[in-house]
Amino acid sequence: MNDTDFDRDLEADLRSELRRSIVPPPTPEYVRARVERIATRAIEEPRRGPISLAAWRGQRSGVMGLAAVVAIVAIIGAGLAWRGVGPGNGAGRPVAPPTLPGTPGPSFPPAPDAASSKSVTMSAWAGGLTGIISVADVGMRITHDGGVTWSALASAPAHPTDPDFDFLDATHGFVSSVDVGATNTSVSVYRTSDGARTWQVAQVTAPPTEAGWQVDASSHFSDASHGIVLVTRFQSDTLQTQECQLFTTDDGGAGWTGKGAGPCLGVFTWPNWSTLQTGFISSPTDPSSVITTVDGGRTWLASELPDASSGWRVVPQLLIVDRPGQLRLLASMTPTTNGQYTPRTPAVYSSSDGGATWTKEYEIGSIADATRNILGLSVYSVSALGPDRWLALQQGSGIENADRLVQTLDAGRTWSVMPSSGFTRADGMGWWDARHGMLQGMQWVCNASGSSCGSDHATVFMTNDGGLTWHQVPF
Repeated sequence: MNDTDFDRDLEADLRSELRRSIVPPPTPEYVRARVERIATRAIEEPRRGPISLAAWRGQRSGVMGLAAVVAIVAIIGAGLAWRGVGPGNGAGRPVAPPTLPGTPGPSFPPAPDAASSKSVTMSAWAGGLTGIISVADVGMRITHDGGVTWSALASAPAHPTDPDFDFLDATHGFVSSVDVGATNTSVSVYRTSDGARTWQVAQVTAPPTEAGWQVDASSHFSDASHGIVLVTRFQSDTLQTQECQLFTTDDGGAGWTGKGAGPCLGVFTWPNWSTLQTGFISSPTDPSSVITTVDGGRTWLASELPDASSGWRVVPQLLIVDRPGQLRLLASMTPTTNGQYTPRTPAVYSSSDGGATWTKEYEIGSIADATRNILGLSVYSVSALGPDRWLALQQGSGIENADRLVQTLDAGRTWSVMPSSGFTRADGMGWWDARHGMLQGMQWVCNASGSSCGSDHATVFMTNDGGLTWHQVPF
């Protein structure tokens, strides 16, 4: 056994202790000042590549090793969900009408032996079955057939902002990059019009490099010509923001214009796109707001939910566009008051004025044997495969009760558990359409008796039958 192996009883005891002590978060400072600092230290520099779980497992052993594993899995799972990784919740692409899975497409190649497989993490996905992953010791890989075959991502930027690869189709793609220099920190956008075979770059802005301050950037294109970049400068230790700016382009990313203040990015707070034009980002205010856009990010509108109040943080998870101006929002509320530990049940809200005002419609239905992740969310990484057909991830309580894929066919009123063969831990997912999806997770490997299990890396799974079966990316 290696230092990642652990005993089931120890795992159960430690999970119970962790759940009592850190789930759900009692204050916003807990999430922002403690969890985010852990994540920031794990990355070393903000968004310099996909977060790797392997480092956390390789540096610790025994109880401390398991604690790091359990905590960082929950942290990164929450982070991917909050920052958005799914159609209607981060993929930035319209999804297919509500259709049930059909006959699977081409067969996937067999997954590698678990002992020799490499850490694989999600970077991006888009229409046309184009997706990008990062493979440890190999680099970026791209697919144009939904994950059946992969090739090298040529001439990729040195420091892509994770998870900011933004492909409109199989040929047009964009990604922001943050490069720290001695005097200035350059924020640039790389663009390709030939399926990532070649890239061109243009600088967006170059704020001064200051000790203790870091820069984040997130780009989004509503078509091949029109796009935005959000840029936020924040203090490394306190996470206090200094400035939050919005830049736009009308010539496909060749030239950029500053438009003044924009919504602020955070470690776990990035834009989520339900269509090319419509998206949202959460707000750090108290009571917190939901900030929406219906014009591809050129303008943003902040509004409070009707039952938001001081002491509660709103966590928007999914935005549905029923028709122009008519929106539905799935949102959770987690407590920020010391001594309060019980989150509210997630609810669905509606707006008929493009997000200016909201009405609470109903609370979502319960899920059997549900547990909550570190942010107190009963479901996370929620994706819309149709107006009322949503898929989500739901945290499990251990190896015997692995993380689950859950589904609703009636907009959250009732839920059922989908098959989740292949993965036992799931951090986030994204969907191209109702059949093709990508899931970031892990796979525990147990000995013959089942008395000892462990895992030393993250991996990615693909589906082409709507989530009925999953296949590990073969690296």
